[in-house]
Amino acid sequence: MLDNFAAIAGAGLGVGLIASCWGQVKQLLMRVVGLLIVQVTFRNEASPAVAALLNHRFKQMRTSFPTYVAVAKFVRPLNRTQHVGYEMLSEVPTLFWDGWRPLIARLVSKPQVADYTTVTFLRWTFDPEAFLVRAMDEYNAVRSTWATDSRDRYRVIRVHGSGRGRHDNQDDKPAAPVLSAERDIYRPVGWSSEQLGMPSEGRAALDSMALSAEVLDAAQEAQRWFDSQSWYRERRIPWRRGWLLHGRPGTGKTTFVCSIAQSLGMPVYSFDIGSMSNQEFSKHWQQALSNSPAIVLIEDIDAVFHGRENVLDKMGGGLSFDSLLNTIGGIENTDGILLVVTTNNVDKIDPALGIPNGGVSSRPGRLDRMIELKEPGRDGRLKIASRILAGMDEDQITAVVDAGTRDTGAQFQERCSSVALQHYWANRGLKAAG
Repeated sequence: MLDNFAAIAGAGLGVGLIASCWGQVKQLLMRVVGLLIVQVTFRNEASPAVAALLNHRFKQMRTSFPTYVAVAKFVRPLNRTQHVGYEMLSEVPTLFWDGWRPLIARLVSKPQVADYTTVTFLRWTFDPEAFLVRAMDEYNAVRSTWATDSRDRYRVIRVHGSGRGRHDNQDDKPAAPVLSAERDIYRPVGWSSEQLGMPSEGRAALDSMALSAEVLDAAQEAQRWFDSQSWYRERRIPWRRGWLLHGRPGTGKTTFVCSIAQSLGMPVYSFDIGSMSNQEFSKHWQQALSNSPAIVLIEDIDAVFHGRENVLDKMGGGLSFDSLLNTIGGIENTDGILLVVTTNNVDKIDPALGIPNGGVSSRPGRLDRMIELKEPGRDGRLKIASRILAGMDEDQITAVVDAGTRDTGAQFQERCSSVALQHYWANRGLKAAG
């Protein structure tokens, strides 16, 4: 009996001793683990670069929990856009192998914070800096390939701030890089990377517009600017341009910009400056720079700024005119950016933006050229009508062209589409009756 009591007492004493020292034991164990196991974090552009390297160069343990997303992509063999499945880096820790060396990676996604990637590994088996260099080398090589393939770069990215006019990104998470869901970042399922992208219709989209001589010259200027990067570099001149487009609503300002972007294979960052603070505008400008060459489009600036006053900023904290100027042509980098500002009322534009007059800008380095988009002339209307009303009699086409004398480009295209549809359904009904 005494022996049993002594044993129980001894065990209790041992448990008590361990409990009293548990803090020190736990701390010692954490130090040992810290010596053996390392975790590194990759943020911003490093995160998709690391994810790409893991997805394509490392062997993944298939007993893990994969994560799939669907992205609307143009499938070249099918000649149409449809949703395509992609495997992405999972938010669940996933085991990868680099030869015999294991590592665990996961995507971390939190509200109001840009997604980032963590990699955990055994110390002395893995060099994170060499891994990062390898990831960035491959990522930059892929982006260089994209730069020569216009089908993979054109898209419109609508960028909002946290204020008025916000339509998406409701969790206030920074917008993902334009390339983040593209080939060689996520792994496509069922298709190869080369089979996905964009149709090469940019030149056709531009040629289908009824452009005046001035606007056509601007399109040619954009092409020359795009092709002259090395010339700018050799002379240490910033490789950028700035345009002010003005004209009635519906004259095709936005359509013209998107057609230019398609023909040159550039992404368009459409800024909702009325919803942005100074910090948000600068942050999104840097995002566009990271994917240059790119177009930054600021539409209807006169709806936000009357002169230098932000008329939408009633509560304070919105984008200031000085911050706008400093970003587009001051302290911020502008290399590789074609800035396009549109307005319906030139009189509300402050000259500090650089209103061109007689071919010379009032502030070089901001807006270099002012281009007016007008209602299409008769030749322009005939070009639009001949395309949309193909198959109709010449007299019918002429009647539509003459009826649209005061139409904007958008109004005349709608006029032609309405007539063409009526003609199509009338003929279809006759064929069905016959």
